[in-house]
Amino acid sequence: MSFIFSPSLNFSMLRAAFIAALSISCAALMAAPAFADTKTQTHGFTSSKVCGECHKDIHEAFGRSLHSLSYTNPIFQMAYAKSYLETKGSAKEKCLKCHAPTVLSTRDYDVSQSITSEGVTCDFCHSVDGVDLSAKSPFKLDVGGKKRASLKDAKSPAHDAAYNNWFNKSEMCAPCHEITSSHGVKTSSTYSEWKQSDYAMEKVQCQGCHMPEVKGKTASASVKSNGKIVHDHSLSHNMEIMKGAVKLEIARMGQGMGDRFVVDVNVTNVKAGHSIPTGTQPRELVIEATVKDSSGRSETQRQTLGKKLAGKSGKVIEVGGDACVAGVKIVENTSLKSKETRQVRFMFGIAPSKDVTVSAVAYLSYSPAVAAVEQVKIPLGAVAK
Repeated sequence: MSFIFSPSLNFSMLRAAFIAALSISCAALMAAPAFADTKTQTHGFTSSKVCGECHKDIHEAFGRSLHSLSYTNPIFQMAYAKSYLETKGSAKEKCLKCHAPTVLSTRDYDVSQSITSEGVTCDFCHSVDGVDLSAKSPFKLDVGGKKRASLKDAKSPAHDAAYNNWFNKSEMCAPCHEITSSHGVKTSSTYSEWKQSDYAMEKVQCQGCHMPEVKGKTASASVKSNGKIVHDHSLSHNMEIMKGAVKLEIARMGQGMGDRFVVDVNVTNVKAGHSIPTGTQPRELVIEATVKDSSGRSETQRQTLGKKLAGKSGKVIEVGGDACVAGVKIVENTSLKSKETRQVRFMFGIAPSKDVTVSAVAYLSYSPAVAAVEQVKIPLGAVAK
C-alpha cells in the first residue's frame, strides 16, 4: 500500500482560488449599511507607489498580494459588472466598500481616481484608527493623519507614525471577511470560523499565519531603517504555505459488500485557522482516491467538501457572483473545520488482486467566471471541385 499527499494544483489555479476570497464577496453586501466613518475627508490617500519609495521590501510584497488585486483582478471585474447591471448601478456603492475601500472617504464610486483601482491599498489599512464590529460602520478612519501599524516606537521623517494594537487583531480583517447577503445568508464566514477555532482560544490571530515576520527592512537606509524584520504583506497565499494544510490517512482498505472494494480516507484540516474551503462559494475541497491492482487496472473516484447555496428556485448556484447576489439558502455545508478530522468513504467497482496500491490526494478546486478570448468563425462562402 502507498499513500501520498499532493495539492495537484498549479500556482495560477491556487491564486485564482484565493483571489475569490476577496473578489466575489462584494456582491453579498448589497444591503449593507454605511461601512466606515472618517475623522476627516479633507485629505486624500497616498498611493502605494509613493509608500514604496521608502518601504521597498514591504511594497514589493504588497504587489504580490491579493489585496493589491482586489479591484483589478478579472474575477472581481466579471462579478462586479454582472452585479452592477442587475442592480442598475447600486452595486458600486456596496461592492467597492471592500474591493476599493478608499471610496469610503473619497466617494469615488465611478473609479475616476487612480487610488481607487489600487484596491485594498497601503494607506487605507494604515489609516484605520479602530474597529468596532458591533457598529454599522466597523472601520474608523483617520485619512491623512498618522500612519498606524503594529510597530511600536515607530518614527518617520516623511509622516507621523503611531502604534495601534488593532493591527495585531483578527478584528482588523473581519469587516471584509465575514459577509452576510441581502437575503440574510452567510456567504462568507471566515472570521467566525476562526473565532470558533482552537487558534482563537490560543490567541493566534489571522496575522499570525497570513502576515508572519520575515526578513526585510522596514524602510530604506536613506530614512534610517529601524528594523530588519517586517510582516509579510504578500499575505502568504502561496503554494509553499498551503502545502500540508490537509493531512490524509488511509484508515481502511479491503473488500466490502459484494464485489465492492472499500477505501476509507481520514481527512484532517491541520494548518488552517478557518474552514477548508472558506470564503464565498462555490469552491470545493476535493478528495481523490485511486486503486490500482497488479493487472494494471485502476479506478479513480472523487468526493467534495464545501458549502452550497441555492437561489429562489431551490437550484444550487454554480457561479460565485450569482451566489452572493441570488443565494437565499445554504443547502449544504460540509467544509472541514479547523483541526477537524472527517472520514470519507470510497466504494470501488473493481475487485483488485492481492497486490493493490491505494493513493489519495487533496486539492482546492475553484471555477470562477472569467472572460476568455475565443475565435468566432462565420461561414461566408464555400466551394468544392
